[in-house]
Amino acid sequence: MAVNPTNSGYEFEWEEVIDESNKSKPLFKCATQRGLILSGKKSEMCFEYTPDTVGEHESRWIFRIPSENITAHFLIVGRVNEPNVLLETSRVKFGPLLLQGKNKESIKIIN
Repeated sequence: MAVNPTNSGYEFEWEEVIDESNKSKPLFKCATQRGLILSGKKSEMCFEYTPDTVGEHESRWIFRIPSENITAHFLIVGRVNEPNVLLETSRVKFGPLLLQGKNKESIKIIN
């Protein structure tokens, strides 16, 4: 979220700093690469993170307001942990059933 406290609106832009040593697909994407923030208003800037491996991932970005000659550097970090999925109970007892009979039990999955 960015706020424009000035008395005039300005345009902003995001630019990703590409790491030449890392040839993998980008894990971060800016959904609002360009926009306009009107005077006294707020603007939401959204980044999407789509990892495919467990671990910590980084991406460097530059935020610019060209009309004001303002530049700010950002480091965006995402972390993926292996999920710890458990069942609420270790067994399910359906009880005696006739052939072709049906029964239903519910258990909770804990993450």
